[in-house]
Amino acid sequence: MRHLGSSMAAAAMLIAAGLPAAAQTSGTNQHPAMPNAGAAHANVSDATVGKVGAALRDVVQIKQSYAQRLQSAKTPTEQQDLSKQASGEATASIARHGLTIDQYNQVIHDAQSDPALKERVLAAAKINR
Repeated sequence: MRHLGSSMAAAAMLIAAGLPAAAQTSGTNQHPAMPNAGAAHANVSDATVGKVGAALRDVVQIKQSYAQRLQSAKTPTEQQDLSKQASGEATASIARHGLTIDQYNQVIHDAQSDPALKERVLAAAKINR
C-alpha cells in the first residue's frame, strides 16, 4: 500500500465512515447523537480501537478496489450494484473483526471529532498520518 499523507488519512476516515453506513439499510439505526457520546470518546477500549483500526484498513482497501469499477460503470443500475457489493464486503469485514456496524460507525464518528481517538484508530489501522 502506498504511503498516505495526513490528508489521505483524513480521507480514509471519511471513506470508511461512509461506506459501511450505506450498508446499514437493515438492522437497528441508532441516532448519531447518542447520550454520553462525548464522554465515550476517550473511553474507547484499546481492544475496540484495534478492531476498528483493522476494519478501517480493510474498508479503505475495499473502497479503493471498487473506485475504478464504479467510475467505468456504464449505467446507474451497474453503479448501484457495485456500490451494494462494496458495502456488503465492508459490512462482512467489519463483522469479521467482531464489530457491529453501529459500533464501527460510532467509533469512526467519534474519531472525526476527537483528535486523540483519531490518532489511536489510525495507528491501529497502520495508516500513516
